[in-house]
Amino acid sequence: MVWAKQLSESPSGVTDDFLVTRVTNTKFNVILAHSIRSGGTNFTADWEINEDSGTNKHAQRYSSNGAADSTGVNGAVVTTSSAMPDDNFQVGYIFNNGTDEMLIIGWGVYQGAYNTSGIGAGTAPSRVEFAPKFVTAGDLTGFALNQSSSGDIATTTNVSWLGTD
Repeated sequence: MVWAKQLSESPSGVTDDFLVTRVTNTKFNVILAHSIRSGGTNFTADWEINEDSGTNKHAQRYSSNGAADSTGVNGAVVTTSSAMPDDNFQVGYIFNNGTDEMLIIGWGVYQGAYNTSGIGAGTAPSRVEFAPKFVTAGDLTGFALNQSSSGDIATTTNVSWLGTD
């Protein structure tokens, strides 16, 4: 199994919804997302699979900073962070065989605590673990970062996508 870079993209302008798409479907996928805030006081970078934000599409378990896990069902997005004033970095693995629900496992880290900027050594970073699924079978052709707080996704944000069969 050899991992191959599928794409690496940044948004062309400041946006709330940054979509990356590709033509070739692979069974095993890695998403690396460095989300950078532009304006506003808070920032999220939730995931939409195939840019499908319809209800009943995403279900998940997630935990912040090692707390007990929470569940979310019938969601429009995968929760990968809280409303934070700082940028964040996420890594996720997506399994897609084209005929079943897509399974995902991922981790995120951001500089500060909830609603508190964490720039500098005086604040420990925060982390989130997420284990969602996308319930519509088919090819994985797109991935979107969805920003739902007061800030925007900056043009310096980057999503890199690796894949293999």
